[in-house]
Amino acid sequence: MAGKTVNCSSEHSTSYACAMLIDGNTETTAHTHSSNENTLKYFEIDLKTIYKITGFQMYNRHDCCPERINEFKIQILDENRNIVKNFDYSEWSEASAPLYERFHIEKTLGRYFRITLETNVPLQVGEVILYGSTGGYLLVYT
Repeated sequence: MAGKTVNCSSEHSTSYACAMLIDGNTETTAHTHSSNENTLKYFEIDLKTIYKITGFQMYNRHDCCPERINEFKIQILDENRNIVKNFDYSEWSEASAPLYERFHIEKTLGRYFRITLETNVPLQVGEVILYGSTGGYLLVYT
């Protein structure tokens, strides 16, 4: 996602940098630091302007541990980081966590796209692609 940035709750290492969430490569993994506590772990993409977000495609970690994405949540936030919309994806269970899936969501205006996980495992995601528009421009970032 050219010109976009990723913030995260913590970073495992440079080999699993949070920026890998939007590097265009589904073979890399963004990875928060390991934690045995049930603390909130997150990746937050700053789109730098308001978009009408209509969906996203998320790639799970490809090389191991696909169950770690179990029960993630998506939040869309406005320019002041107020939560505009919450989406709960608890259906991605340990047994059925796919390599990737595309999600259609209710059209929501937002600047920040946040993935959260509140379990005792780190948050690990291969890649995120966002869909939507602003001012007539289509948002499809890989």
